[in-house]
Amino acid sequence: MVDGFMSGLIRVVRFGVAGIAIAAACLWVGTHTGGLAGFGATIASLAVVAITFGVVAARTVDILTEERRSGSRVAAWAASGSQDAARRGEPCSICGRHRVRYGATLLCPNCDPRPIKRHIADL
Repeated sequence: MVDGFMSGLIRVVRFGVAGIAIAAACLWVGTHTGGLAGFGATIASLAVVAITFGVVAARTVDILTEERRSGSRVAAWAASGSQDAARRGEPCSICGRHRVRYGATLLCPNCDPRPIKRHIADL
C-alpha cells in the first residue's frame, strides 16, 4: 500500500509542478506583452493556478481516503457452507442482530445499506 501511496503522491506533485510552470509562463507572457494579449495571458495564468490547485487538492484527498473506501463492511462467508451456518454464525458487531446469508456473504439486515436490505426482504 505504501508504494501505491507514494506513487500517487509523486504524480500529484508532478502535476502541481507542471501547473505552476505553465502558470508562471503565462504570467511572464502577460507581464511582457501589452494590450489584450497580455491581459489574456495574465487571466489564463490565474485560471491555470485555480485548476491546478483544485485538481491537486481533489487527487490528494482521493489518495488519502482510498484505503478507507477499499475496506468492505460485510464479512465474507464460504460458498460451500450450509444454509443454517448463517444462523449459527456470530451476530453483527454493531447492533447484535443475527446476520442473514445473501449469496456468499453475511449481511446484517439492520446495518447494511438500503439496496441490500431490499434483496434480503425478498429471501
